[in-house]
Amino acid sequence: MYQSKAAQKAAYEHELRYRITEAYIQYLQTLEAEKIWQNSRGVLTELRRFNESLVKNNVATKDIVATADYELSKADNEIFKLQSAGNTARAYFNFLLNNDLQSEVIVDSALLRTTSGDYLPESLVAQAMQQRHEFEVLRAGQNAAETAVKLNDDNRKIPDFYLGGEAGFQGFGYKFNSDQTYALAQIGMTYDLFDAGMRKSKSQEARIDAEKMRTQYTEVQQQIALEVTQAWNEFEAAKNTFQTTRTGLTAALSTYKIVNNKYRANQALLIEYLDAQNRVTVAQLQALLAWSDVLLKEAALKKAAGL
Repeated sequence: MYQSKAAQKAAYEHELRYRITEAYIQYLQTLEAEKIWQNSRGVLTELRRFNESLVKNNVATKDIVATADYELSKADNEIFKLQSAGNTARAYFNFLLNNDLQSEVIVDSALLRTTSGDYLPESLVAQAMQQRHEFEVLRAGQNAAETAVKLNDDNRKIPDFYLGGEAGFQGFGYKFNSDQTYALAQIGMTYDLFDAGMRKSKSQEARIDAEKMRTQYTEVQQQIALEVTQAWNEFEAAKNTFQTTRTGLTAALSTYKIVNNKYRANQALLIEYLDAQNRVTVAQLQALLAWSDVLLKEAALKKAAGL
């Protein structure tokens, strides 16, 4: 029973480590998303300055400045929402660590740029069978059940022995001397010739419990193998999605570069410029979310494998 409780505690600690990792990645994700919008705001600020110069030189009307101001206000709103989300993510991370919710969190942005490893599902399943603490719980329970079977079998064959004794004073006048002291020792044995099948029933119950534990062990093996396989497939899918977003980001940056040059040469409309710039921001956010998802799926895969 002690081994079972210790394994349950270890399994909880393993789950908690995953939750802490997940919370930290999500916190870094909000910070990086805020940086993307801050960069976007810088581009829009430069656009407003450029538009003002066009108006002053009577090349364009004031509406292009108003449009730039509107785009800046949208960027400010996104930054504000991300700052609020970041505060919530930081509080949750501190909550998991049992720290003050407002405590500062050390930022390791390099984590979001760390190349994930390559994993083989077969080796991960094999590791899970060795590392997962659930098996320790089941093994301890199975040992307890098999011990109960042995004890019940022994009780059916071996009679109950008992040994007892008492000592005191007995007599008249309450004279506590050697004449009134006595001691009594008892030794005995009992054996039920007929117990209506109670002992046999207990042995059968113990065997059924042991068989249940063995069946449960097999079921958990299958469940964990499925869990690891599913986590690995999700991890591979997340990596593939990230590669797709990188391709999209490269295309968006190339398009923006062309449209930006055309706009400054008065060969493109403002709406074309804003569309190209917005595509870059969206592509950057999608790439960030995709890579964050890769890290989260990798953490889930490690948790499933018991790493």
